[in-house]
Amino acid sequence: MDHIDLSALNFSEEASALLDLWGSLPRQKGYYCPEKSSFSPVSLGKNLKFIFMLEREDHETLLVRVSGSDIRENLGQEITGKNLFDLLPTEYLFSFKEYYTSLQHYPCAGKVIRPVARPTGGRQLLRTLHLPLLDHNGHARFFVGVMNVERLPMPFDELNNGVLAPRPALEMIHVDLGAGLPGLRAVEPNCA
Repeated sequence: MDHIDLSALNFSEEASALLDLWGSLPRQKGYYCPEKSSFSPVSLGKNLKFIFMLEREDHETLLVRVSGSDIRENLGQEITGKNLFDLLPTEYLFSFKEYYTSLQHYPCAGKVIRPVARPTGGRQLLRTLHLPLLDHNGHARFFVGVMNVERLPMPFDELNNGVLAPRPALEMIHVDLGAGLPGLRAVEPNCA
């Protein structure tokens, strides 16, 4: 994995640890991603509390299989076993379904940065890293990631409490793992 630059996905010590672990996992010949069976969240040690694992069952269902204690604390609820799409505001669903579909089908890695409501009031900035893992059939059906939360600066907090229209994300990026990116077509040499 040293030929692929994943630095655009790194936003914390925990993200760095996950990127290093994911990058070191074995891959089947011809595949860009490791299999889920080769990944153990426990190997992240002290960073386990920031880790989540998702499973895409179908277009409408993205199950939270693992949710670290720091994630539960910051979101103010237990999300393990829940459909992530049921937890998102309706106006965000289309963007996030498309995001996870592209992570799954290419497959590629991604990062989302967006404001969310704090359980105690106000808003916070949520950063999530998503790395695909393959099922036993070679399909990217699982995603392992890290979540990081920080309080938003007051002026931004005030502007996003109804004055501006809600935004699904401040930033939603994809990183090519070798299979291409959504919306980008390969250009043949010598073609105009």
